[in-house]
Amino acid sequence: MSADGRAFLAVTLPFAWMNLINQASRTVMAVIGPALAVEFALSASELGLLAACMFAAYAIVQLPGGVAIDWFGPRRVQSLVERYDTLYSACRADVDEIAALPGMNRSLAEKVRQALS
Repeated sequence: MSADGRAFLAVTLPFAWMNLINQASRTVMAVIGPALAVEFALSASELGLLAACMFAAYAIVQLPGGVAIDWFGPRRVQSLVERYDTLYSACRADVDEIAALPGMNRSLAEKVRQALS
């Protein structure tokens, strides 16, 4: 594979993965909407408002994200976003989820979770 092909894949595949995660997170409301409505006694309009807030937050981030890509380049912005997302996900994980990672045992998972707290 040529250098241009490798560069194309190095930039395109992570963006495609992030787009897949984005699309999945946008469909969450359709999947968990009925359970949220029951759990928090939300009306249809309140559930719609919640979904609209999620879409608005996504739209608001588009402009600064595009400007950052223009100023700093896609590789740097992509790297920063992926690192932030990884750190955020790790901070939200509990010990059982960390212990389920390959090569991780329960005692090490507890130490990792304590370090992230």
